[in-house]
Amino acid sequence: MLLQHHTNKVPGHTEGQSPLIYLRSTVQAISEQGLRYVFSDGHGLQKFTSWFDNISELNKVDWDMVNNRLWFDTDEDNDRQRRKQAEFLVHRYCDWSLILDIVVIDQETKSKVQKIFNSFPVTLHRKITVQKNWYY
Repeated sequence: MLLQHHTNKVPGHTEGQSPLIYLRSTVQAISEQGLRYVFSDGHGLQKFTSWFDNISELNKVDWDMVNNRLWFDTDEDNDRQRRKQAEFLVHRYCDWSLILDIVVIDQETKSKVQKIFNSFPVTLHRKITVQKNWYY
């Protein structure tokens, strides 16, 4: 989806990737809180994508592909794009206490997020990290 934002292929959205931020947690934290979740081994809209709800099945995700910068399909492997787009979804709600940190595309976005934090008690603030390489 980030690539779609980067190439301005999302109808009605013209700001690119910069307003999009990552709220990071861990699978373990979500599970330990008893929150319901599912994760997939690929793009959620593909009929042959499998869905799971048990941490013990995280090995079904192709982590090498998820973490790969180059993920276009090839003649040797025409399922790379689908696997790259594996998802982890928390049902309904994730408490702010489970958010470890926030990742943003650039310093400008970091400043915007920090400005929002300044409206809240310091106990609710999270570390904000710029990770340009997480974006296109």
